[in-house]
Amino acid sequence: MLEIRKRIKAHRIGKGFSQQYMGNLLHISQRAYSKLENGHTKIDVERLIQIAEIFGIETCVLLKE
Repeated sequence: MLEIRKRIKAHRIGKGFSQQYMGNLLHISQRAYSKLENGHTKIDVERLIQIAEIFGIETCVLLKE
């Protein structure tokens, strides 16, 4: 799961998105998003799909090792 979080962070930074922006798109606070990205909160499948959609990529891109 840690690698998924690293890929999410890398895609977010690559797109120039802030944690605040991601939180807004996901309808959560910046703090809640930070907890997702840093491993303090589990990422469920639905949330993973939402994140992939925001990045414009397939979910499998975030999952591949």
